[in-house]
Amino acid sequence: MERRVKSRVRPASDSGMKPAQDAATNTAGPWSRCQPGREHKEKNGMSSLFRRMRIHALPWVSVRVIVTFFVTLVALTGLIAYRAQTVPVVKIVVNEKTFGYSASIDEAENVVESAVHTLGEEVNTDVNTKTDDKITYVSLRVDKKTFEEHQATSDDIAQYVTTYVPGYGISVNDNVDIILSSNEEAQAVLEELQAHYAAPSKDNSVNTVYYEEAVKVVETKAQPLKIKGQEEAMQALLEGKPQGIDYVVAEGETLQDVARKNNTSVDAIVAENKGLTPESPLTAGTSVKLVVVQPYLNVVVEGLCSTTEDIAYETQTVKDAKVAQKTAKVQQEGQPGAKDITYTYVKRNGAITRKDVISEEITKDPVTEIIIEGTQASFRLAGGGSANIARGSGTVPQIRWPLDTGSITSAFGAKNPSRPNHTGTDVGVPEGTPCYAAASGKIVSASWNGGYGNQIVVDHGNGVGTRYAHLSVMSVSVGQQISQGQKIAATGNTGNSTGAHLHFEIIINTDGTLRYVDPEVYR
Repeated sequence: MERRVKSRVRPASDSGMKPAQDAATNTAGPWSRCQPGREHKEKNGMSSLFRRMRIHALPWVSVRVIVTFFVTLVALTGLIAYRAQTVPVVKIVVNEKTFGYSASIDEAENVVESAVHTLGEEVNTDVNTKTDDKITYVSLRVDKKTFEEHQATSDDIAQYVTTYVPGYGISVNDNVDIILSSNEEAQAVLEELQAHYAAPSKDNSVNTVYYEEAVKVVETKAQPLKIKGQEEAMQALLEGKPQGIDYVVAEGETLQDVARKNNTSVDAIVAENKGLTPESPLTAGTSVKLVVVQPYLNVVVEGLCSTTEDIAYETQTVKDAKVAQKTAKVQQEGQPGAKDITYTYVKRNGAITRKDVISEEITKDPVTEIIIEGTQASFRLAGGGSANIARGSGTVPQIRWPLDTGSITSAFGAKNPSRPNHTGTDVGVPEGTPCYAAASGKIVSASWNGGYGNQIVVDHGNGVGTRYAHLSVMSVSVGQQISQGQKIAATGNTGNSTGAHLHFEIIINTDGTLRYVDPEVYR
């Protein structure tokens, strides 16, 4: 319903003034439909729409307000939906790598702390395990499925965290290889090592004990598994550390020679040198790689020792034409003498490197050993031929096997049903394989001997000899003195032989009759 309002007109006063408009605004009142001299603007816009709909517009309503309202409503609805589908989490990042999520910062820190502590428990639960890795925590929201599938665990993180514990290393010339958990333990190990080599007693007074190297205990960082206990550290110092070296081969050296000289094995040398086999010959001047054990520390002990030492006895040989040629019989056993001796010494890791005698007194004279040596004709060997193997006690010396390779093809007769009279052992090897002297002695035969082909016989003294048969090359001559391990021949296929091999015998002469023993017993 349209409301009409009549304008009010003030009557003229006695002063002759004209009727006045609204003094306050100098405009028509708010309820007038039009004003003289103004343009009517209600045809356009929202006001016109409201008027056509017969709705009165409120003075604060506008298009901007309505749009803002709807935008806010949509944003709020989306936010509510997002928060309903996601959860707040803390992302764990180790050295720029994300390892998963935890529900809170406290839980994330506990997971990382557990991972670091677990690594420390492998050594000692009391060790304060630490890490220098960069670990950061990032707060964010992720959907619930992602959180459930990628929750961080201490086991996952422990695989990538580098931990350390405070340790105390034994520094040798500024190199730290052995680490203990405390300074007291490290010092105790160094003192124990010196005491191990010093060993003072009533006959041995120690003046000085010191290390050749610059040694000190230093504080360091160590991986938990590298921390050693006192007993383990002491054992490591006594055993030494493996170290690779290049060994230059000397003239005539074999792999077995190199192995003995460097306290290792032929197999160990072959393992370190590609293309090398146990049968490979060595050329003088070339080098082979070896792994040898070197001490971490060298302990030097200087002191004074009083002790009793043996005096070696002399040996006298008496010729006897009634005794078989080149045989010997002990007529008088030799006895070592004794002497009291006082000397200063220098030891390095327990071995004497210097000894200066101060005084000595003989307390027992040695007894000379007298040996009767026969000059009769030589003895016949099995299979023909003869050799002057001197008689003696028949005690077999330390025998070196004459080959570095090969396998037994025919055993000694006592354990060989097919050849019960076989006086030696046959070893199958390629022709030309080096053959070495089983012990030191004198060459008493080096010639052709029928079915044995080329043979060498060595008299080692004390009623013991050895024979090497079917040789292709003989490198020694009769009367020549040889040493144990010296190359004397090359194997072959001469004489009565069905293939390249070495026939090896050990011959015993105690009573003028030759007998043979199984060589494999002394292999």
